[in-house]
Amino acid sequence: MLQNSCQSAQKTLNTEDRMEIKLHTRKEVAQTLRMGLTALNDLLMSGELPSYVIGGKRLVSEDDLNAYIASKRA
Repeated sequence: MLQNSCQSAQKTLNTEDRMEIKLHTRKEVAQTLRMGLTALNDLLMSGELPSYVIGGKRLVSEDDLNAYIASKRA
C-alpha cells in the first residue's frame, strides 16, 4: 500500500510484515547526492544504487541511499 505524504514527495511502502520502507523519488535522491538526473540515472540503471519501479516511478529506499552514501566515504 503506497501512501502519499502531504509534506514531501517521500513515499512509505507497507509490506505484509508491517515493515515500513521509506522511498524517495529520483529528484529527491539527486538533490541529496547533489548530482544531476542523468548521472543518477546511470547509477540506477547500472544497479550501483538499487531502486524499485512502482506505478511507473523509479524510487530509491532510504536504506539503500544511506548505504550508497556510506560506501563512498573517503
